[in-house]
Amino acid sequence: MDFCENCGNDLLFDHDFCYQCGYNINNPQDSYVVNVDMPAINYSKRKQNRDFKAAEILKYKNRLSLHSGIENVFIAQVANKQSIMSCSYVMAAILDVEFFVLSFEDAGIVMLGTDMRGCFDSNNIFIPRNAITTIHSRRGLMHRVLKFSTGRLSFKLFLPSLVIGSPYQKANLAHLQRCIAKY
Repeated sequence: MDFCENCGNDLLFDHDFCYQCGYNINNPQDSYVVNVDMPAINYSKRKQNRDFKAAEILKYKNRLSLHSGIENVFIAQVANKQSIMSCSYVMAAILDVEFFVLSFEDAGIVMLGTDMRGCFDSNNIFIPRNAITTIHSRRGLMHRVLKFSTGRLSFKLFLPSLVIGSPYQKANLAHLQRCIAKY
């Protein structure tokens, strides 16, 4: 299959699901589709880390029809950028992305892409809950390390303890295990 039957997204590798919408390629009846293809609001004067603020995250999540709160959100830095970029087209979307806003939803993990200034750039990824084969975290120096895989792809992300303008990060890290336990 060269494209997703649900959203039309290109599928360059033999994936089990579409990273754009979550459509299950092999078992369409098991699909839980989330539309992450919503453009970010483009402001002409955007401040550094503007979209790491809780109000901006909630506004964007609402536009994506994700109505959960800020308690399941984490700012994450890509740790293994080279290996991620080499393994899939979906990672081509993050060639210039160093940070994501992760949102642990009941349906799966939504990764909201940001640019180098900390502003949403619409390079979003949805990983359905049933596609996640392993997930765990450990403490690092001044951050948590989050690793998860889908069977074909592995992600390694750093979740810093302190993110300027994002006081929820520290509080949310205290219950990270509770967030990943449902996967």
